[in-house]
Amino acid sequence: MQRCFAVNKFAPAGIFLVVITVAAATPGAEPAPISSLPAHMELRYRVNYGAIPVGFSTRTLERQNDDSYHYRLRTWPTGIARIFTHIEWIEEGQFRVDHDQVLPLKYLKYRVGAQTPRREEASFEWDKGRIVYATGGSDSLPAGTQDGNTVIFEMMLHPPTDSDRHEVHITTGKKLIVYDYRFVRRENLDTPLGKFDTLVVRWTERTRNKSGDVFTAWLALDKLNIPVKIVAQQDGETGTMLIESASGV
Repeated sequence: MQRCFAVNKFAPAGIFLVVITVAAATPGAEPAPISSLPAHMELRYRVNYGAIPVGFSTRTLERQNDDSYHYRLRTWPTGIARIFTHIEWIEEGQFRVDHDQVLPLKYLKYRVGAQTPRREEASFEWDKGRIVYATGGSDSLPAGTQDGNTVIFEMMLHPPTDSDRHEVHITTGKKLIVYDYRFVRRENLDTPLGKFDTLVVRWTERTRNKSGDVFTAWLALDKLNIPVKIVAQQDGETGTMLIESASGV
């Protein structure tokens, strides 16, 4: 895939610009946790790279018979981006909810349509306190660790308040990265799906030697705190995901 249309760079949050109108947020009640995640959910986003539409992304969630959850994030190019690439990126995994805490169990990321395969895979062994990678390596497993997609579901269950500011460990499938995670503001956001009262949260990579990656999410407070917009800033480039449709919420 050519760098000028690197739609895959922004897929992990479980992380893509159309013109939107943002109004100053009006005072309202404090955000509250939701009681549970939906048994079925499908969210569809338009993906932009800078101001250029480059593709779409769908995020699905399904509760399994054993009460665990399976999610899938598929991102594919459209329009002018297909001149440069036909590669699709898939992320999927499994997690369970224990005492209202999202606990990832498996994470897999791979691409379809590329001449050279790429696959990143991790298993979470909570009883042993470690993440095991398909490459053979491993990391310790701090409490609250997420992958790039389960962090979204954790935020849906527990949206932060003004006082929340802490660290979160997120695995990419091959290594563990520490992010500073915080509340930013309340904001009214116009989207193709309608106007939402949102909670804006941001997590920034903690690093000493370079500018870290930054992910910002707008959570719709009256729609089970689903992310209706996600912006990823990586290596001086910006990708935006803006919601177009939603079911199950």
